[in-house]
Amino acid sequence: MIPQIPNRIQRQHEERRWTSEKWFWVAPLLALCLLLIASLPRWLEPSSRGKSVREWFEEALNDTTPRTDIIQAFAQMEGRTVPFLIRRLNPHPSGLDKARQLALNLLPKRLDRILGSPRPESYYSWRCMTALEMLGYVGTTQRLNLDSRQPTRKPSVAKAVPRIRALLSDDSPSIRSQAAQALWFIGPPAAPAIPELIRLAADANEKASTPAVQAFGLIGPAASNAVELLSQIARSDRRDRLGAIQSLGLIGQAARSATPALVSLLNDEDDQIRVAAARALAHCGETPDAATPTLAAMLQHTNEWWRIVATLALWNRNPNDAGLTEALGKALHSTNRGPLAYSLAYLGTNAAPFLPQLKELADDPDPHIRRFSRIALRRIQTSKP
Repeated sequence: MIPQIPNRIQRQHEERRWTSEKWFWVAPLLALCLLLIASLPRWLEPSSRGKSVREWFEEALNDTTPRTDIIQAFAQMEGRTVPFLIRRLNPHPSGLDKARQLALNLLPKRLDRILGSPRPESYYSWRCMTALEMLGYVGTTQRLNLDSRQPTRKPSVAKAVPRIRALLSDDSPSIRSQAAQALWFIGPPAAPAIPELIRLAADANEKASTPAVQAFGLIGPAASNAVELLSQIARSDRRDRLGAIQSLGLIGQAARSATPALVSLLNDEDDQIRVAAARALAHCGETPDAATPTLAAMLQHTNEWWRIVATLALWNRNPNDAGLTEALGKALHSTNRGPLAYSLAYLGTNAAPFLPQLKELADDPDPHIRRFSRIALRRIQTSKP
């Protein structure tokens, strides 16, 4: 017999049917794979107290002032939140966001409940400012942990500094101010942004000037290029002059060139300025002759903290003075023992005579005092005067 040969039309029909059946199964599998890939980052996101970082961030977005539990959650997740927050540091909609907004505007309004309504421009700037604020809290946690030799969770918040630095030049004063505040909280890892912070701090009318001035203090000795500017601000009538004095003290011995300015401020009409200048002198580790009469008068002040600060500044001149040494030793058992321990950290190995008292404070019931004393112990035992 002659075998039957399917005609061409029948073969084409069978091929189409096979192709249709194949895509009937393949298309859903592809869609499922794409969905899994898109969801993977969410599954890998850190969480705290049963909520993901995304959920905590949404709660922070909806609160004008972040609640304590939100701050604690980000502090607990720490460095693991950094990549998530960096992705939200764009204060303007991206190209993809704009395309989504356009599509939502073209679709029927009844679909808003399913797809979400279009977002206003202000949403993106608020999201960016919230991310900056959370990065500041993460930076504070990592900075304090490093200071007291406690472990930190990677990645370091330093990875966010380049993006934050770029925001210091944003058109929005609020974004610039929040970016400067984030760098202030982050501390030493923010050192690459010092040139931009100097530019902002120099402008008295700039909204970001105050957090920029304060950022230099927590950045520390690396901000020595800002000492001249801080000295000028301290002697001016600007609203952030107190912050400038405090930053000079926190920069420490790298700010010794500001000593003449600090001495002149010991006779300022504002009591806060006077005591801040005395403490900054103590932190710088150099107390000139011109400061002695005013500091000696401060020893008679009714405020205990004033007396302690004056004693510390005078002790810098003569560490062998038994009376001053004894007075500081007693102060390390007073209610001001925490701030004094922190001040001693700036004297480096010169403060070695107070190691016994600081070791006792390392077991103090107050967690803040324990932290300050451990920071002081680390710096006194490992740094140079």
